Amino acid sequence: MAVLLIPLLLLAPRCGMSTTLQRFSLTQLTANATRIFVGRCHSAKTEIEAGQIYTHLVFAVEQMVKGDPADEVHLHLMGGEDQGVRHTIIGMPTFAPKERVILFLTAEDNRGHAWPVGLGQGKFNIVAGAARDEQPRVFQSLSSGVEFLTLLDHSAAKPPAPAVQTDGLYLSEFLSRVRELASAEGTRATPNAR
Repeated sequence: MAVLLIPLLLLAPRCGMSTTLQRFSLTQLTANATRIFVGRCHSAKTEIEAGQIYTHLVFAVEQMVKGDPADEVHLHLMGGEDQGVRHTIIGMPTFAPKERVILFLTAEDNRGHAWPVGLGQGKFNIVAGAARDEQPRVFQSLSSGVEFLTLLDHSAAKPPAPAVQTDGLYLSEFLSRVRELASAEGTRATPNAR
């Protein structure tokens, strides 16, 4: 009997979990964000809302790059752990207390919750330099199980510009690029994406 089951198991479809997202460039992340800030995760607490597990996060804002000034930003993101049950949303970023990040956030939804633009794409980790006098660097860490869909605009007169590499940039250089993009977008309409 076991000999018959092994070939069937090998032929069975794999049960993997994944999320498909549109891949956003830094330009698109900036355009789709209503708030962009540098901050540190102050706390993360799991809550049950409408029968779903959410994690309530509080960030101390170091600098607001785009959006209204604030000392703190509160997020309610789907997923978390409650009473030993872990609910994971593939592609949703996770945060640890004291973690320093740059977040690109959408406008609030009908429940009053903002989300990172493109889920994990809207989170950039700030990593301290190895040497004491080295500036911090910025890295985007995307969770496994995320597949990206590239949408082509066939009506465009010219192909889109290639994405600018952001991983490993110094924090000051990264923020300068984002500020330039945010100031340039003032003349363009900004679609809201999740």
